[in-house]
Parts: sequence; C-alpha cells; structure tokens
Amino acid sequence: MARLESDRDALYDLVTEIRATQQEHSRRFDAVDGRFDAIEATLAEVVRRLPEP
Repeated sequence: MARLESDRDALYDLVTEIRATQQEHSRRFDAVDGRFDAIEATLAEVVRRLPEP
C-alpha cells in the first residue's frame, strides 16, 4: 500500500509541475501576443503615414 501512496504522490507532484509549466507558458504567450499587437499597431500607423503611390 505504501508503494501506491508513493506513486500517487509522485504523480500528483508531476501534475502540479506540469500545471505550473503550462501556466508559465500561457503567461509568456500572452506577453508575446501583446507585443505582436503593439508591433501590428505601430506598423499600421507607419503604413497609414506613407504617401499614396
């Protein structure tokens, strides 16, 4: 029985680590998405200011 409890605890720890990693990656993706939005807005403004051909 102790082995099952140990395995259960090990699995719980792994799932907890995976969840933390996913949350960190989600935060990073959100940050990158925000940066792309800012770059896209800047590019749109630059294009808007270009003279018409």
